[in-house]
Amino acid sequence: MGNINCKWHANSTYYGSNPLEVYSQHFKLLTKNRTIPLFDTGLLCICLNGTYHYSYTNTLQSIYPGQTLKIKLSLNARIVKEENITISVKANDKETPHSICKVLSTLEADQHVHKTCTEVSYSILSENKCHCKLILYNVNYTYPTVYFIQLLNCPPGFAFYNQQCTCDPKLSSGIISMTECDINSQTILRPGNSWLAAAVWNNSYTYKVSAHCPLHYCLPYSSRLNFSTPNSQCQFKRAGILCGHCQQGLTTIFGSSICQKCSSIYLFLIVPIAIAGIVLVLLLFILNLTVTDGTISAFILYVNIISINTPVFFPQLGKFMPAYTFISLANLDLGIQTCFYNGMDDYAKKWLQLAFPFYLIFIATSLIITSRYSTTIQRLTAHRALPVLVTLFLLSYTKILLIVSSVLFSYSKIIHLPGDHTELVWSVDANVPLFGVKFTTLFVACFIIFLILLPFNIILLFTRWLSRFTLINKFKPLIDAYQGPYKDNMYYWVGLQLVLRAVLFAVSSLDRNNNLIIGIVLFTLVIGLHSILRPFKNEIKNYQEMIFIMNILILFALALYDHDTTNMTTVNVMIGLAMGHFILIVIYHMITYTLSGATRNKLQLHNINRLVGWVDNKHHSVQLFRLDSYVKDKIPTAINYHEYREPLIIQD
Repeated sequence: MGNINCKWHANSTYYGSNPLEVYSQHFKLLTKNRTIPLFDTGLLCICLNGTYHYSYTNTLQSIYPGQTLKIKLSLNARIVKEENITISVKANDKETPHSICKVLSTLEADQHVHKTCTEVSYSILSENKCHCKLILYNVNYTYPTVYFIQLLNCPPGFAFYNQQCTCDPKLSSGIISMTECDINSQTILRPGNSWLAAAVWNNSYTYKVSAHCPLHYCLPYSSRLNFSTPNSQCQFKRAGILCGHCQQGLTTIFGSSICQKCSSIYLFLIVPIAIAGIVLVLLLFILNLTVTDGTISAFILYVNIISINTPVFFPQLGKFMPAYTFISLANLDLGIQTCFYNGMDDYAKKWLQLAFPFYLIFIATSLIITSRYSTTIQRLTAHRALPVLVTLFLLSYTKILLIVSSVLFSYSKIIHLPGDHTELVWSVDANVPLFGVKFTTLFVACFIIFLILLPFNIILLFTRWLSRFTLINKFKPLIDAYQGPYKDNMYYWVGLQLVLRAVLFAVSSLDRNNNLIIGIVLFTLVIGLHSILRPFKNEIKNYQEMIFIMNILILFALALYDHDTTNMTTVNVMIGLAMGHFILIVIYHMITYTLSGATRNKLQLHNINRLVGWVDNKHHSVQLFRLDSYVKDKIPTAINYHEYREPLIIQD
């Protein structure tokens, strides 16, 4: 930002003149009383586009104090026979004694120029932030080449000190430490994951600084920043305060923080997404893939923990990764990077991300309500509707927790310098005003959900102590559905896992390194407790959960060991093993469904009957569960199926 109307000193020959016109006046002054030979030994020529131009003055140069002035000069190649010639530098002449301008002392006062174009560099220092004049003489001190230099005011990030533009001390206030500044490129070295902006107030620069820019928004590594292009510190084509929204004409997408051009044609994705929700609910009903059965409880814990630590295990989401897609789909997310409609921002994306899990819960709840009025639906769903509902809620727990937390607790501090005034902004999109109509609506909705999640955690953790209260007993069918597969004295195990999710999420929001260390410590303790307590009634389910927990612990240890860049091959292998484990669980439920009820009675294959008999004798609890399911299927139709509902657990 330069001072265009800068004037020469009052005692200068050029006082009152426009600096842009001075060079032509000076040309007349040089040629007024002398005759300049066309070809003269030692004549300096200015190189323009690789050709020589005879000139004794040059266009006005605009630079910052301390900036390097690069000049290409040459001798007349047709006349001069010497290989080089010495160029002497004069900072100012007798006509402008008060225009103080000097060459940086670390450079030589004399430079050598060859016959061909040679670039000569001078760093200009000045006590006068307005103008100065640089004169280059040939060896005979005749026919000088004159550069009139307009000295600009220091750009943002710099301050005039010691006759040059240096790092602005306002940016070294303890929030960030600005030690490297390059006036030639007008850039400063910003720390990784930080965000900076500059403005002008009362002819002085003010700054907005945040030491913690949201992950996947700002560049995570140190980079050169020119305040004239503030979006260069953002990644994925983001822009604005804390890189909180997309550049003009671009749209945020599902699956990452990337911005790209989108079309509203993608709104038709609503149809396959709606169908997928119905199919998922039906599969849970048909295959009995519920937490009441207990076979997928450990799998849900696994995908929830990986989802919480996505920035650790998947630091780069710029391309399709099967492991990431699998984890996202298991957490009721799309798992792929896709547009939805043109103009969607992160605020709208939060609403849409909330919509799908509540859509699934709505389907399951509708089936429960409808079964009260339809004997057909009652016969098909009565004994599994509630387990499916609680399974969907647990499956979507982490996704809902992430969204709610990003609205209620995700705020960033922006420090205004000077003055250290602090401003709170929403980390997801700092361009959305806090507690405006838009933000307040989302905040209230998330706060209501939070008032549901918090008691949900407490009740599942302290069931045995809270069961004495009548209000808690009204929710006993829901509680029994979660605690059915656990031993009588281990009903708190599912609540303990919910607390584990919440703690890891809280830590991951603060610091990646602490998250890895705390994750390793917590899951080491969980493995120790699990090996001693054996919380499930069925021993196979104990082994199964232990395998998933060991998988998580190994992933945390590998991420901590490979501190800077997590080895994606190892992550894919470990998640691939978990995926294979889940497929085996689904196959088991498919076989169980095939061999259940009337279908099982019709099959008389000897080998299959021996296998099923061995499993039933080995694990008596499995036999009881199958018998209960078979009896439930034979319950006659009634107006209120709750009259026939058996307890999910045996009361003491």
